Amino acid sequence: MKRCTWIILAGMFACLLSAGITAAQVGPDGNLAYTLSNFQAGNRTANSPETLVIRNRLDSGCTWTASAEALFMSRSGGKISTLIESTGGTELLNSNGFDFPWAAGPRVGIVGEDVLCGCDLEASFFSIDGWSASKDVVVPADGANFMLFNQTPAATSLGMVLGDVVNYHYISRLRSAEINLRHPMWERLSLLMGFRYVELHEELDSSVISLTDPSSLPLLNDNVDNHLYGGQIGLNVAFINTCRFSIEGVVKAGVFCNYSDLTMSVIDLTRQNVKTTHTAALGEIGLMGIFQVTNNLSARLGYQAMWIDGIAIAGDQVENFNPLATNPKPYMGGTLFYHGASAGLEYAF
Repeated sequence: MKRCTWIILAGMFACLLSAGITAAQVGPDGNLAYTLSNFQAGNRTANSPETLVIRNRLDSGCTWTASAEALFMSRSGGKISTLIESTGGTELLNSNGFDFPWAAGPRVGIVGEDVLCGCDLEASFFSIDGWSASKDVVVPADGANFMLFNQTPAATSLGMVLGDVVNYHYISRLRSAEINLRHPMWERLSLLMGFRYVELHEELDSSVISLTDPSSLPLLNDNVDNHLYGGQIGLNVAFINTCRFSIEGVVKAGVFCNYSDLTMSVIDLTRQNVKTTHTAALGEIGLMGIFQVTNNLSARLGYQAMWIDGIAIAGDQVENFNPLATNPKPYMGGTLFYHGASAGLEYAF
């Protein structure tokens, strides 16, 4: 009797599955397909089955995935160098005294799955131009000294007096382009290696606005560019990979040749343009959450941190660069740190 009952129940369950209430199959492309139907007697149109395909990110069946995001990052770092001090020796402003706001910029990328000898090919580019800050320093009663290469030049000869204003303006821009090969090591871990180009531009200007003369007198123009070329290696890890949601992480490190040029003019000194090369290093970590919206469209939300060492920073040059030396070179011992969030979309095709 019990055996008959189990046979009847098994037969009923098989009938339900064959009727198409819910069925799931993994296709040859690695996608998970659900066939759904809602049976209504006498309604042939309503009984037509519908199929929902959920893409498996680790084996999506799509060849290319393109992404576009907005990147929001902060900038910090550099040496602490005195830019201007009172005649009595009190510091009025240093090179780290600028409050850079968070800046935004675009990031675009594309990944091709298994397109080159069993490896994935990825390329990306981002640009942030919005770091800009200004500071006004009011000359105190005892006067002020304009600092340069760890000395106090004859800034008092400029006649700066109580109430005069020294205006400083600092801008910074960062761009990065890279292309990498990703070789799968295990199911959720890939090794990446590739080429990267990074461009860092910084400019620091200052001028005196006198109470007796409404026109401004230029003090300093400090313009520096870094061009980094080199290779990098890293790891890409899928921490979580479900039908609708995944979390991926990446870590990268590289060694670069930094070709840097500095243009500086100070008060009445001849304008200097010097160039040099130096070894630089870059490290980056990132975490990305991806939520599938449709079969091909996903939303992305992530965090990224990056540091660059062995670069020329505009704020560091004021104390460390001497344009009167026999063979002047930019100071290349600077380090900058960037971090922030990103949000955007990706489309698989």
